[in-house]
Amino acid sequence: MKQMEKEYRSVRVGGMSESSYGTATMECFKREKLGNYTVLFVGPWTPDKLRAIGEFCRKENMRFVMDEMMNRLTGEFTPSYLPVKKEVLEVLEEYRDVLDGSLLMCEYGGLMFYWPHSTVAESRTLPPPASDFGEAAHNTERQMKEALAYARSNGMKPPFICIEACGVAASFLYRAGIDRVDLEVIYTSELERGYSAVKGASLAFGKQHFGVDMAMVWYGGNQHDELWAKRWRTSLFHAFLRGADPVYAEHGVMDYKALGKDYGTEHPQVKRFRSILAEVADYAEKHPRPSGFPKAVIGVVHGRYDGFTGAGQTHLWGQRRNETFRLGVPDRSWSLFERLYRRRAWENRERYGDADFSGNPPLGQADIIPYDAPDEIFSRYQVLFFLGRNCMNGELYRKLIRFVKNGGQLLMTAAHLNTSLLPQGEYEPYLNGDWSELFGVRIRSREDTRLPYGIKFKAEPPCGWRFPLWSPNCDPKYSDGGFLTADLECDGAETLAVASDRFADGVWSDSMQGVIYSRKLGQGCAILVNSLEYPGADGLKELYGFLMDSCCEANQQYPKVECSDRVRFAVYESAPGSILYLLNTEENLAQEVTVHHSATSRSVLRLLPGEIRGIPVRYVVPLRHEKSFSQENVFLVSGK
Repeated sequence: MKQMEKEYRSVRVGGMSESSYGTATMECFKREKLGNYTVLFVGPWTPDKLRAIGEFCRKENMRFVMDEMMNRLTGEFTPSYLPVKKEVLEVLEEYRDVLDGSLLMCEYGGLMFYWPHSTVAESRTLPPPASDFGEAAHNTERQMKEALAYARSNGMKPPFICIEACGVAASFLYRAGIDRVDLEVIYTSELERGYSAVKGASLAFGKQHFGVDMAMVWYGGNQHDELWAKRWRTSLFHAFLRGADPVYAEHGVMDYKALGKDYGTEHPQVKRFRSILAEVADYAEKHPRPSGFPKAVIGVVHGRYDGFTGAGQTHLWGQRRNETFRLGVPDRSWSLFERLYRRRAWENRERYGDADFSGNPPLGQADIIPYDAPDEIFSRYQVLFFLGRNCMNGELYRKLIRFVKNGGQLLMTAAHLNTSLLPQGEYEPYLNGDWSELFGVRIRSREDTRLPYGIKFKAEPPCGWRFPLWSPNCDPKYSDGGFLTADLECDGAETLAVASDRFADGVWSDSMQGVIYSRKLGQGCAILVNSLEYPGADGLKELYGFLMDSCCEANQQYPKVECSDRVRFAVYESAPGSILYLLNTEENLAQEVTVHHSATSRSVLRLLPGEIRGIPVRYVVPLRHEKSFSQENVFLVSGK
């Protein structure tokens, strides 16, 4: 039993408590079994109300998070808390045993990066104007650190928790000193990217947990029909599967007052909202989840000085008045991330093998990793690839060399080897274009040319990625308008694909322009796309997306899950075995899932609409940094 307690933990579930209700929300938690965690919000919370919350949490074995006491736009204490500041801080210290931390500058990513200028125009906490990415990144981090220093010097109680709607901002927050980032789920197509970024940043900065604030009331739609309720339920279980702890409702426990609705505590819709929260709280209590985060094979690098966050952002690094910082093609590259969670169409001619595992990354997860993550974090992944901007420097370049030498697979473009810090500056290749050590190529001249039409694959990389090798005489592939290429020459690389503008090339020739190169380095392999444009460019995105598909296909790990992209899954490692969680996100349709345990063993499961199921797995094929098991020891034990 002691070993079980060390290896498993019940995910904390709950919701926000608004000051106008006092302890009534907590009483509702107890009465309807809604969970054991609350975040205080919509203050001010008076000292008396805080004492009542503290006493309730002690008695009922619950924990609470303190309300935001600082104004986001001024960076100072809110006027409502100033008169009672001293006594409030004393009460929080008195109940330290049940205090989980304090909210601080929530949605700071919005303030700094993606809120419109009209929202932040009067703010005194915005970063000053900057001339390049390095200065802008430094200014942004400094502003965040000043807010944290103000909080500490005024006695606010750490750990400091920031609720952030854009997960890609998590690494910026952690660099500044935030202790925990809670993803605010706002129900958009950026959902998986947000989870991946918060999880990856949490790993990189040594955090044990990230939370999820479920903003269903304001962002989940306003038609209270069956799909609305089922969307709410699915999102809670999805947070459980994705590794969140705690998981809590932002609003909606005591009322629904948003988007044209005004429902009280006993309204049927509000009661149903609570009943779904109670169902998830009951599941979390009865199904302790293995400690740690779900495993992942694929890591996407969030590049150096990449100021992209998403969520309606228009300018990088908060430089809303500087048009040179306006988002462009490099930033649109991040839309390719969604491809990892979309199943390929049946007519796709580049699906190979006996089964198609697209629709989810290998093991169901892909993490977005900050460029400055330590080597031991990079080494968790079999594959790293770049999407958005990157300003290459020696430290990152050497880290990538170590990653590949130790058995990793790397994919990036020549654009990611740019060193220029200017938003629209001239291309400045790292090491003047001598990338022979990592990629086995170097720039021969600065005579950049545009891909004339399309490409033809002539070889596959040594890491097992599969390409359509259709000979020199066939239609060029990925003829989507072309992209700007460099004049490269090989110095240890193998040319995998060449440029072509005709059907009949006759035979492969060394004079044909190389487009994709690979180099075997140590135990790994580095693949470079000869493009001076980022993967989001119109002429490149389908080719780069195909390469992402190929790397996912080649790096499947057991248990391999064959399913539609309406099923999400995750693998958690623990002792004595691992758990495969499967979630059917379809509201009204059952889904069939085939779990491949090994090359010769598989099981077929039927998931009911909205069903989540945890299946014990004795062993899974390990990732490359872990102790290995023989292939014969891979099997799955069925269970519910």
